Amino acid sequence: MGEFRTRLVLLEDYARRAPNQTSPDTEDLKKQLASLPELGEVELAPNTQSTVIATVPMNSPRDREKVKALINRKVDGWQVIEESTYNLPKTF
Repeated sequence: MGEFRTRLVLLEDYARRAPNQTSPDTEDLKKQLASLPELGEVELAPNTQSTVIATVPMNSPRDREKVKALINRKVDGWQVIEESTYNLPKTF
């Protein structure tokens, strides 16, 4: 991937999780993101269970929607939401 980066808010997706599945953790999220060669190296912060900021490399700013769709489609237990629609805790 290229020289552009974007910040995405990932929330735990309770609806897409099987009833007996435990809460996904950030280690599992890292593994899932690393298994997507289209993404390149993704940085995650902070290390909490329900809300994660992912800094994702892109080829151009126009790729943001494609990256969001890819994560929403391929990563189990998490969904990407718009940062502007979510009140981030002060720890971010």
